[in-house]
Amino acid sequence: MLASDSPLREVLPAEFHSSPTGSHAGYFIPYKRISQNLFWKGLKGDVKRFVAGCVVCKINKYETLDPAGLLQPLPIPDRVWEDISMNFIDGLPVSAGKTVIMVVVDRLSKYAHFNALGHPYTARVVAEVFVRDVSKLHGMPCSIVSDRDPIFISNFLEGIFLATGNPIEDEFRLPSSNGWPNGDSQPELGDIFEVDKALCERDQLLRDLKDNLVMAQNCMKVQHDKHRTEREFQVDDMPEPVAVLNYRWNRQSGRFITEALVQWAGLPTDEATWLDCDDLRKRFPHFNLEDKVHLEGGGNDCNRGPARRSRRSSRYAFISCHV
Repeated sequence: MLASDSPLREVLPAEFHSSPTGSHAGYFIPYKRISQNLFWKGLKGDVKRFVAGCVVCKINKYETLDPAGLLQPLPIPDRVWEDISMNFIDGLPVSAGKTVIMVVVDRLSKYAHFNALGHPYTARVVAEVFVRDVSKLHGMPCSIVSDRDPIFISNFLEGIFLATGNPIEDEFRLPSSNGWPNGDSQPELGDIFEVDKALCERDQLLRDLKDNLVMAQNCMKVQHDKHRTEREFQVDDMPEPVAVLNYRWNRQSGRFITEALVQWAGLPTDEATWLDCDDLRKRFPHFNLEDKVHLEGGGNDCNRGPARRSRRSSRYAFISCHV
């Protein structure tokens, strides 16, 4: 039985967890091993806190919790063919020289276009097919959802503008007088009633469609979030630098930059990392980097004498500093 102020309460969890015998095996095994020989009030809680703060376990072990982040559905579109999604089905058998299917889906009506492509295909080719088979029928969309990289999307949009010339003018061009059903400059009264009735039915259909999509989206979110956890990260969660252990020169892009070996709050010295001094000043403007250190010829905090290059690589120049 250990007293409440015994120093062994801090030593034993480290010995049974962090030593080669303990091998960082979680909290249950060291707790059982300690309880077979000793006991003190709050033994289980002390072991849990020590294991939860073990830096080696945090770095090398993955979390067994549910993945972080809840599902964030996209907003339901208001009009058809204003918001679309685009994807590609690859690896298909060759058919007439085509092995890829480009799928373009309207996110509101779920109407889809399927276009065959040959591999390899470029953003310019995809843009030409998109304008020919999609934009010509439905106009230019307001947003495109795709899992392609930003460079591909940028080249794709550029190809669309090159293929259409001026898409805004083409999309909003007014119909001519010969566009009415009777061929005259004015529509008939019966045609207006028919068009108005069709538009009312269309609006009601779109409202019902949006309501059903919202219900389906909510059901998907509920099922998806059952296997995930919500996480919130604060600014204070980032570790703060507490000391600079050393300085060095590092050559990058043909020039030398100054790097500092930074020790972080709550971490031992062997977990210190090298950071660019300029980046460190931007991220932590209130942290004192001891600018009086002069790397070229020594200073108040450095050993005097010329800088010595490392024997491992001529790219670095190290200076031993006392901080």
